[in-house]
Parts: sequence; C-alpha cells; structure tokens
Amino acid sequence: MSYTGSRLEKIYRSLDELQKDVDSCLLDYSEQRPHSGRYCFGKAPMQTFISAIDEACHLAVSVKF
Repeated sequence: MSYTGSRLEKIYRSLDELQKDVDSCLLDYSEQRPHSGRYCFGKAPMQTFISAIDEACHLAVSVKF
C-alpha cells in the first residue's frame, strides 16, 4: 500500500482486501509505532494505555474512602 500526499495509490478489488489493510494499519499505529504525544513518551498508544491502567489500579488501592 502506498500513499501520495493524501491520495491512496491502491485499488481495492474487495471489501475484505481493504479491511485487511485497514486492520494492519491500525495495529501498526496503535500497538507498534512509537508516538511522541504528550503522554506517550515514545511508547505506542496501547503501551501507554496499559501502563495507565496499572498505575490507576495502584492509586485506587492506596486511596481510602
């Protein structure tokens, strides 16, 4: 799959073929490619999310209601 600017350079012959590429792109974007966002610190978004869950659990245990 290749892109030129904002134009997709691939012609899909079926929705299944398109879905396969979309799934692959989302997996790469969310779980593999490091991000430089404010809270990602070079981690992939899914890694950041999982780290936040662990931290939230530790905080919830230490907070007394």
